[in-house]
Amino acid sequence: MRSYHIFRSWALETLTVALAIVLIASISGVLAFYNGKPVPNWGNNLNLNALLALLLTILRALLVIIVAQIISQRKWDWYSVKEPRPLADLQQFDYGSRGAYGAMLLVPTVLSKDHITLMAALVLLTSFLVGPCVQQASGIAPCSLPSSNISASLPFAHWVPGGGIDFPETSIPQPEIIAAIISSVVSPNGIENQVNMTCPTGNCTFGDLISGCSRDKTFNDDNRTAHSTVGMCNICTDVASLVTQAGIPTSDNPWLKSLTLPNGFNLSIDSRNSSVAMMRPTPDLTWMTRLLTDSAREASRWAYVNATLLTSVSIPITASVCSLYPCMRTYTSIIKDNQLHEEETQSEIMRIDSASRSAYLDENNTAHFNFGGDLEIFNAHSNNESGYASIKAPCRVGERTFHMEDQLPEGIKTTNLSLLDFGKEKPTSINITWPNQCIYRQDAKFVKAIATVMNVDIFDGYCDDFRICMKNEVSHGENYDSYMSNVGVGSILRSLASNETTHKTVTKIFDSIAHAMTNRFRFQYGSTAPAGTTAELSISDLVQGTAWETKVCVSMRTEWLLLPIGLTLVTFILSMWTIITNWQHRHSIPIWKESILPLLFYGQDIAPRDAKALPIQPSDKDTGGDQVEGLMEASTMAAASRKIMIKTALR
Repeated sequence: MRSYHIFRSWALETLTVALAIVLIASISGVLAFYNGKPVPNWGNNLNLNALLALLLTILRALLVIIVAQIISQRKWDWYSVKEPRPLADLQQFDYGSRGAYGAMLLVPTVLSKDHITLMAALVLLTSFLVGPCVQQASGIAPCSLPSSNISASLPFAHWVPGGGIDFPETSIPQPEIIAAIISSVVSPNGIENQVNMTCPTGNCTFGDLISGCSRDKTFNDDNRTAHSTVGMCNICTDVASLVTQAGIPTSDNPWLKSLTLPNGFNLSIDSRNSSVAMMRPTPDLTWMTRLLTDSAREASRWAYVNATLLTSVSIPITASVCSLYPCMRTYTSIIKDNQLHEEETQSEIMRIDSASRSAYLDENNTAHFNFGGDLEIFNAHSNNESGYASIKAPCRVGERTFHMEDQLPEGIKTTNLSLLDFGKEKPTSINITWPNQCIYRQDAKFVKAIATVMNVDIFDGYCDDFRICMKNEVSHGENYDSYMSNVGVGSILRSLASNETTHKTVTKIFDSIAHAMTNRFRFQYGSTAPAGTTAELSISDLVQGTAWETKVCVSMRTEWLLLPIGLTLVTFILSMWTIITNWQHRHSIPIWKESILPLLFYGQDIAPRDAKALPIQPSDKDTGGDQVEGLMEASTMAAASRKIMIKTALR
C-alpha cells in the first residue's frame, strides 16, 4: 500500500510555525527585558520601535503563510465527502487563502461545516491586528533611575556642638544660639529651620547612616533606611486632674475664679483684665505624683526646660507639663518632588555620661558621685562637666551590624560609657563599651546655655484677657538679662489663649519646637567630632544617598500581547491538527495544498487511475517505467506538467 510523504510535504510550514513562535517569544522577551528601563539608544538608524515593527511584520507574514497553506489543503478535504459540492466553493477557498477579504467571504461557506478552515480564516482575517497590538504593548512612561554621577546627602549630628563650631567654654548663651531658639519658637516650620538637603534631582533615597550603602533598587516609599541624630525631644503630661478650682463666680463678678496646681502654680481671675493663661518653668516635677511616669521623670531630670502651662479660657481647662530634653532621634527619610519626608521611628533619652566623674556603685548598683552638691537637684542647670550621651543599638559599622549582646571585635574604636539612669526613684549606672560611630553626644555647657534661654526668656510669662502676653517679672537668681523680651512668651501663649486650646494643642506646639531645634542641631551645630577640634567637616557628617533621575522608560503592557500570542498559538494548533489528520490518511489522500494541477490531471471527478482512466497522465518514461498507483502527489504532477506543452486559440 502506497504511503504519501506527509511530513516532507509540510516541512516548510513546520519550520515556519517554529520561526513564528521564536518571533513572538523574541518580541515578548525584548519588551520584558527593557520594561522599566530607559528606551535604548542604538544610534540614528535603529530604535526599539523599528525593531519591533520589523519583527511583527515578519511574524504576520509567517502566520499568513501558514494559515493560507492550511486553507489551501482543506479545500481538497472539503470535497472528500459522499455528496458532491459546488465547484464555486473551490474558488471561495482559493480567494480565502489569498488575503483578509477572501477569508471574510469564506467564513459563511464553512461556518458550520469545517471548523478548522473557519479558524484558519479567522486567523488570516485578524492577522492585521498583530502590528497595532505589538505597538500598543510597547509604551513609554516616566521612570526614576539612580544616577551614577549625582550625589545626595542629608546632615546629621553625632556631636552637638561639633567640630568647627566656635562655642565658648562657659555656658553663657551666645547670640547665634539665642537666635536659633527664638526662630524655633516663633517659626518652627519656617524655611530657616528646615534641614539643608542636597538632592539636585528632587528625588532621593538614603542608605545606612554609618556605611552610606544604599539598599534601594526602585524609588518608592518603602526603600527608606533608618538613620539617627542628636536631637531635642518633647514629652507632655496632662495634669488637668490635679488642678484645684477655688472661688465661685457671681453676677457682680462672673470672673471670680482661682486655679491652683499642687506645686503652687496659681492662676487667679478676678476681673476682666486678669490673666487667662500662664506658663512657668518648674524644674521639680515630684508634685505630679502618680502622673510622673518613669520616662517623664528621666526626661525632666536633664530637660532644657520643664514648662507648666495653665489656661482658663478653654472648657474644660487645660493644664499641661512639657519637658524639652536632649535625645537621640532616629528617622527614615526620602525626598520626593524636592520635599523632604521624614518619619521618626524611635527616640532615646540622652543620659549623663559619668565616666569622667569619680563614682562608685554600692551593693544595690546605686551610683554615688564625688559631686560637690545635692544629687537631688543635679540637673541640666547645675551640670557643667559631664556630657550627655546615647547609643544606637543595633548599629551598623562598615559591613557589620552590632547588637548589645555582641562581643566587639578588635580593631574597632570604642568608648567606655557610664550612663546614669534616673528613670527610677534612685539613679543607677549603666556601664557599656560601644563603637564610637554608634555614640551620640551633647555637650553639658551647650545644654545649659539652651536651658538658660528657655527658662528665663521663653517659657516664663502670662497672657491677659486682651491676649497681651509678656514675661513674668520674677528674679531667677541668675546674673542674666533678657535678650528678646516678650517675643518668645508671646509666640507660645498667644496661640494657646483661646477657647479651642487642648492638651493635644499644647503637645503639638512643643513637638514642633523640638523638631525645629533638632533640625538646627543637624545642619548648624552637628558634626562627627566634638567642639574645639580642628578637624574639618568630612563626608561622614552626612547621610549619603542616591539621587534618582526621571527618564523615559519602556512600559510593557502585557495585555496587548495576548492577541499576537493567541494567534500564534492557534496557528500552531491548526498546523499540528492538519498535519496529524493528513498523516492518518497518508495512504489515501495526498498533499496538494494550493496546486491547481489535480483539476487538470483528474478533472472534476478526482479518483485514482485504477478507478477511472485519466484524461492526462504521465508516461512510463516520466515515472521511471512504473505505473502510478493511486493519486499523484503534487511534486509528481509538477514534474509531469513540465513535459506537457499547451497553447490557447484565443487569437
